[in-house]
Amino acid sequence: MRFASTPLFGLRLILLGGVMVSTLAYAEAPAPTLRGHATQGGVLFGHFEGKGELSFERHKLRISPEGDFVLGLGPNHPGRAELHWKSAEGEMRVCRFEVEARTYQEEKIDGLPEDQVILDAETRRDLRDSRRDLDKLRKRDSERAFFSEGFRMPVKGRITGVYGSRRILNGKEVQPHWGLDLAAAVGKPVRAPAPGEVVFIGEDVPLAGRVVLVDHGHGLTSAFLHLARVGVKEGQVLKAGQTLGRVGQTGRTTGAHLDWRMNWFDKRVDPELVVAKAGSELPQVKLNCEREEEAKPKGKAPQGKGTKKP
Repeated sequence: MRFASTPLFGLRLILLGGVMVSTLAYAEAPAPTLRGHATQGGVLFGHFEGKGELSFERHKLRISPEGDFVLGLGPNHPGRAELHWKSAEGEMRVCRFEVEARTYQEEKIDGLPEDQVILDAETRRDLRDSRRDLDKLRKRDSERAFFSEGFRMPVKGRITGVYGSRRILNGKEVQPHWGLDLAAAVGKPVRAPAPGEVVFIGEDVPLAGRVVLVDHGHGLTSAFLHLARVGVKEGQVLKAGQTLGRVGQTGRTTGAHLDWRMNWFDKRVDPELVVAKAGSELPQVKLNCEREEEAKPKGKAPQGKGTKKP
């Protein structure tokens, strides 16, 4: 008896006694894909058509029925990242990709009133309580993948402040700035950059003033600070481009603008990086996927240069 086999579209043809018989063979499972800016502070949007589980930094990723998922890179993420993939059959794989380092800007402002630089005890306490409440909401791992529709700028305006910048106020270094500041006139509409659910409205959040927090799904949230007015309600689901409020200068600010901030769970990420340039898509991330038993240690992950731990 002679045996011969040829793989063909997931089938294996076997010659048995002159008769060609087909048997099912395990086809190679489709690997996950990522799009976005693989840099410190980046948000990566993934798609996975296979069956199984994905995890990133020990966090099991939620995958939508359409195969969409998202992950975020912190401001000081090391130079290499790993996406772990467990197939339905229990086979373990690891998909590695490089993370580009960033050099964050330095922002100096002098001549400010002292109470805008040094916080009194009551403000520090209120700020701590407010952050605790917002952190609880940012832990939500909601099911709907609103983020899969993409993002746009919430308001047109000149960029006056960027993510990660070191702020030196009256010669004193304070917390880095984690938002994207867009200067615009008071009363200009602020529109949802992507669909999402309004999960928090704060009328007088310490330093931030009037705030709206929108959940885009799977741990990705947007916060809109210093609003003059709010035009939505908690629990309301917004469409992309729907007006959620108006530009203002509530809270502690030196002028009218929108401060747009984003988180992936507890990680501060850069809103500017989720918006694709006009007429283009977010770049594809190069993944190197291997079976874990075949994956050999590559040495220490390179550290990002030019960064400062926040």
